[in-house]
Amino acid sequence: MQVRVRLLCDVHVGAAAAAPPSHADDTDDEDDDHVAAAGACGARGARPLGSKGSEATDRVYAADRVFRVHLSSCSTRWADERLRPPPGALVLSGGYEAPVDLRKGFVARPGCVLISADYAQVELRVLAHLAADPALIAAFEQGPDLFLQLAARLFTVTPDAITAELRDRVKVVTYASLYGAGTAHVMQLAEVTYETAASYLELWQRCFPGVYRYLERVKRECRLNQYITTLSGRRRYIVGIRAKEPKLTRAAERQAVNSVVQGSAADLIKQAMLNLDRELTPLDAPAHGGGGATGRLLLQIHDELLFEVAAEHAPALRARVRRVMQGVRTHDGAPLRVPLRVQLKQGSSWGELKVVED
Repeated sequence: MQVRVRLLCDVHVGAAAAAPPSHADDTDDEDDDHVAAAGACGARGARPLGSKGSEATDRVYAADRVFRVHLSSCSTRWADERLRPPPGALVLSGGYEAPVDLRKGFVARPGCVLISADYAQVELRVLAHLAADPALIAAFEQGPDLFLQLAARLFTVTPDAITAELRDRVKVVTYASLYGAGTAHVMQLAEVTYETAASYLELWQRCFPGVYRYLERVKRECRLNQYITTLSGRRRYIVGIRAKEPKLTRAAERQAVNSVVQGSAADLIKQAMLNLDRELTPLDAPAHGGGGATGRLLLQIHDELLFEVAAEHAPALRARVRRVMQGVRTHDGAPLRVPLRVQLKQGSSWGELKVVED
């Protein structure tokens, strides 16, 4: 995730001073009692500093209530109608351009690392489970590279004969078939002729008829009930599924299919987060030698979970996260028809993660 930032006016960036959040003074005394001894990744505190460090107070704020990035407001000296930056601030002139990698801004604390756990092709695995298509299930079971196996099935050749270009085309066709993107979309993304794109879609439908029948059933039941149901039983009502305009109806049908598959994938990641919450040992616990794994869950991004953990506890946390996430079951306790797979990465920042094979 990289953007280019152009400053249209002078911006004053405050010095990196540890300051409590604006609501810190409104917290009760129980929060103050939560402060523990400083550790590599434990509940650490920060003292609010004045411009020269002379106004430091004796109050310590718990780590979870202290922001790592702080904004410094300009001084309210309006006599000469000019804003004055706080002492030690870095002033950037207007018109300055610089590329910014936002993910690199998420940095682990000293002595800690970030661990990313990402479900691999979770939506297609959910589809294989819901549709119970034998050919799609077999493709998951026959090798780690799903799209290579799909390409081999589509073109009836061995996986060794599939080129990288053909594999990428099959990936485009697969997701287009799932979400109803259409021939023109496949033509553009796969960089093929319209006729070739149409033949790819037709071939995919013939190779995986169970998927096609399931998607048609989802649309049919949605028209009947005006809602879809996810893997965990959640409902989402689809506006326009009974519209008289074909364009609106087709859009509602695509939304119905998307909601079933993506909503069910969301059910799985939510269940994984709940299960992991019971497994993780609180960082401010008196001792980390219990049955849980040390670490904290920082972010959920679609099918990815981001953790922070002390470096020495990283291997144990990776093993725990992989086991819990791959062991998620449906709401009735049954496993999926295809196994879930999790890719683990580790690094000092979110933008510098490297794949870890345990």
